[in-house]
Amino acid sequence: MGDTATTVYIIGYDGDRWLPDCVATLRKASTKRVSLVLIDNYKNPGLEQLDLNGFDVRVVKTPRRMGFADAHNFGVVAAPPHTSTAVMLNQDTLSRPSWLDDCVRCFEDDPQLGALSPSIRTYDWQEWDAAFLTCASDSNQFDPQHLESDRDSKPYYVPVITGAAMMVRTEAIIAHGLFDPIFGSYYEDYDFCRRLARNSWRNAICPTAFIGHFSGSATSTPEAEQRRKRLIQRNRVIEALRLASPNRSAALLRHLLTKLPRNLARGLMRTPSSQPVSVTMGAHWDLLRLLPRVLNTQRDEQAFDGYLKSIDWPSHANSSSSS
Repeated sequence: MGDTATTVYIIGYDGDRWLPDCVATLRKASTKRVSLVLIDNYKNPGLEQLDLNGFDVRVVKTPRRMGFADAHNFGVVAAPPHTSTAVMLNQDTLSRPSWLDDCVRCFEDDPQLGALSPSIRTYDWQEWDAAFLTCASDSNQFDPQHLESDRDSKPYYVPVITGAAMMVRTEAIIAHGLFDPIFGSYYEDYDFCRRLARNSWRNAICPTAFIGHFSGSATSTPEAEQRRKRLIQRNRVIEALRLASPNRSAALLRHLLTKLPRNLARGLMRTPSSQPVSVTMGAHWDLLRLLPRVLNTQRDEQAFDGYLKSIDWPSHANSSSSS
């Protein structure tokens, strides 16, 4: 592992409120030096005033406002990791001391580990992060009642983990690509984990590593909230279709005949947790334009491979991904 613990990628998206605390707490996340890549994506005028002492820092600026998936891919291409692991870390997170070191040890102990999440609390540390709990509940080992006192660093293996704080083996992301930009934001992390699993890598949670997560720093206006709901609905269907391979057409038909009418009815009745009809219809209008790709497994995979070639994905970096 050398003298550098890992490479951490953070997207700044209207991030002046969040980045100072995120970076300040990250400074104690490892006993070793951390390579930090800041991705200046949108409206970060305070970026130049950040205290970046103690890091090996690279700042890259996106050519336009990008979604979560595209912006992370841009950062990896512009500043490839030169460590054996890389971390995708949200700007609205707070780090507990040494969580990066605990995660790195998990990778050292398991050569088949591809992606790993720390244990994620809410930003005020009072509750468990909802997305984290959803992923963790898929492990028979996971017991949230005992996690805070758990000193066993043996990871909990799960099908998918959340992208709020995701440590990935560099070898794996270089070989298989990172996030598919078809998602923009939301569900790209689940899709990535499933791609790793298809290529014999494992996904897990480290029980001794902790961060806090606000969840929603980029959703600061009613318009942004509506856009978020629309993306989540659309991307949930894309993920379901991919899970149904090779029977994607049948899965889409079931969705259109059962789930879509039910969601529209719930929206009309404004039942709890339902989405407005305009959001549901907008999500499916967006999906319609993507169906020629996502209904055909081969075409879908070719599109992602073509995207990686178009952005000069750094497959050559395998030779420098170990420390």
